[in-house]
Order: sequence, then structure tokens, then C-alpha cells
Amino acid sequence: MAIGRNIEEALQKAFRNLDIGVLGIIGNAYDTDFSQNHIDVPTPRRVLSIAQCIVRGMGIQEVHIKTGIDLFFLSKIENIVRTFELLRTMDTEMSEDILHTAKKQ
Repeated sequence: MAIGRNIEEALQKAFRNLDIGVLGIIGNAYDTDFSQNHIDVPTPRRVLSIAQCIVRGMGIQEVHIKTGIDLFFLSKIENIVRTFELLRTMDTEMSEDILHTAKKQ
């Protein structure tokens, strides 16, 4: 079984395989139980909280300062969040390019 073709895909797969009841880093029931304080302490759900911070408008630079996580990885989390938001706002028809982008993440 392959890990993934890119960082975003591998990160999503890793969270699905943690067996903590999530489908990926965004779009979970956990998203409603959110507090910015959850990003301060390293836990298995920290990345989920970081994704929620990005959804709620916190920039990756600010997350980097609070967590010390490298901007490269934070930008990959941001890519996943932006793709999720794009898909959520779409109607039933989507272009082949958008579908291809979503499948990569």
C-alpha cells in the first residue's frame, strides 16, 4: 500500500489510519469541538486544531509562532483546508481540474 504521491495526500491518509475517528484533517465531527488552546500542546489531534485555526482565519505565520511547526508543513495543511473550502462551496458540477486537485489531497 502506497503512502501517497504528495505530502497532503500522505498527511490525510496518516490521519485516517490513526483510528481516532476522523476522515482527514478537516471536515470531521471534531471540528465543532475546537479551541485555539489545543494547538499549544502536542497531541494526536493538534493538526486537526491547526486546520481549524486556518479555517477560522489564523495565518500560518501566526500558527508557526505559537507551535514552532515549520512553515512548509503548515502550508501543506493550508492547501488541504483551502481545497476543502473550495469543494464545500461548489455545486454538484465540478471541473476536471478541481476534481484532480481534490483527489491529490
